[in-house]
Amino acid sequence: MKNVLKLVDDDDDDDADDENQQSWRQSIEKEIGKQHHTDQQSRPFLPPQSHEYPCKDTCKKLPQPPEHWPQRPLMIRPTPLSSMTVIGIRRATGDDYEDFRGFCAGCILPINNGKEAKGESLVVDFESKHFIGTLFLRIKQDDDINNTVEDGQNNQGDYFADKKRKFQAIVKGSFKTPLSLSRCMTGQLFERPAGPLPARWIVKSFIKFISILAPQLDASLDGNKPRFLTPLVATAQTVIVEDDDVTENVDCCLPPSGNGGRRLKINTEVALQEPSTIEPSSILSDLPTNSSLGINIPNTTTSSVASRMSVRKNVFNKIAAKENSEPRFETKKIYTFEFFQHLLDFSGDELALDMGRIGGMVPLAQAMDGQPLKILAAYRHNEGNHEELDTLWSFDIFHESLYPYALEQNANDTQEIQSR
Repeated sequence: MKNVLKLVDDDDDDDADDENQQSWRQSIEKEIGKQHHTDQQSRPFLPPQSHEYPCKDTCKKLPQPPEHWPQRPLMIRPTPLSSMTVIGIRRATGDDYEDFRGFCAGCILPINNGKEAKGESLVVDFESKHFIGTLFLRIKQDDDINNTVEDGQNNQGDYFADKKRKFQAIVKGSFKTPLSLSRCMTGQLFERPAGPLPARWIVKSFIKFISILAPQLDASLDGNKPRFLTPLVATAQTVIVEDDDVTENVDCCLPPSGNGGRRLKINTEVALQEPSTIEPSSILSDLPTNSSLGINIPNTTTSSVASRMSVRKNVFNKIAAKENSEPRFETKKIYTFEFFQHLLDFSGDELALDMGRIGGMVPLAQAMDGQPLKILAAYRHNEGNHEELDTLWSFDIFHESLYPYALEQNANDTQEIQSR
């Protein structure tokens, strides 16, 4: 995935998980969607008709019932009406978009479970107004998730076996416009108010804990559109930068891809490692040391992975607090963002927040009112209007326990429309 990728000590990796990673999971709710697709035999060709985007279900509000989900109790889709286009589904180290059984680029995307045979993990290529890239998603499950491949090719090892984390998402791609780093956010956005929330002490403790890890947290639970947003570069567990040979001779803004996709390779067998601050692959290496930012960047060559992550997060939280338009993402670079967390549990009958021995498993479906979790990044246009966001990427993750609440909300919406 990068020339700096190498195996990371699992203890260091998941210590960072405990201390830093939770930013991704400022969690709980959001939105709309729909899915389905007839089963088809896996066969490679370019481009498969069933992977045209949008399909007939892309913009529908309610997902297909869980019995139609090929990876039940979970399902992931592109967020409807998010202005992001899915280009195709392929193997992580391959080039061809394939017609994988049960999946559709328009309405139902694959989830890897960490037990895929070498070379058989699936990725999703996508494009938005400001970003073009690739998503790789792994979620821990109690049972095998039938993925891309034929029977007998799974269970070649378990990515999650010796890790605390239960979720890993990697987004790799390039910016088409040089956006301000401090205005690019990640987190959760919801389209309607939350349902009944867990005990108040749990909610307060959760938000306080996230605020410590993500000082620039923009959180609102009691509005019409709840949200948890934090600066993208200060939130990701790993950030790696490399030169983009394809765009090295292209000036400033990149044109649309023409739906050809970047087809960036992701080596799912190798663990990402946060580079030291002086390595070219570090996003900190390009920041001027004596600049108006007034931020000191230490040399982390001899530091642990967790310490390197902490330095980057601290630096970019300070930059985000200043709300300066500089520094910016470069259009001639490829960026890799890794997110992982261990608090959200997807494996049971209920999507739950694992609060440990004190709080136990806290069910989330009712609190989220059937709205999905998001894998999301967005660009905030200006300081004055924090509601105005441009999608960089946005995917919805549904758990089966969310569906009854989503179904009820859909019925209420239908009744309201009919009564007008």
